[in-house]
Amino acid sequence: LATCWLGGALSARLYDRTSYDFPPPEGADDRFAVTAARVLRGGAFATALLVFATQLQLYGVVGFAQLGDSPATDAILLRSLDDLLRDVATEALVLLSWRLARTELSRLD
Repeated sequence: LATCWLGGALSARLYDRTSYDFPPPEGADDRFAVTAARVLRGGAFATALLVFATQLQLYGVVGFAQLGDSPATDAILLRSLDDLLRDVATEALVLLSWRLARTELSRLD
């Protein structure tokens, strides 16, 4: 999970000081909108990596399966879906909160 979010952060260039620093970049009205947009872009990439990794893992465990094949595979697929949704929502909330807080703190720099 952390590897996926690291990949997302690198793809959106969230390590760059201009992704959270004040004043806003030229042509942008709101620094927080720029920060949120970059975090969401990185989060979308990280989510895609996580979904792909989960699909590979499921393929290794049950092979090609879909809902309705058997109660056992249904349980595995639904558990994986639940894990994915919880992981993505939790990490998105935490990372977006941190980036917005860091953007606010950059006024003091």
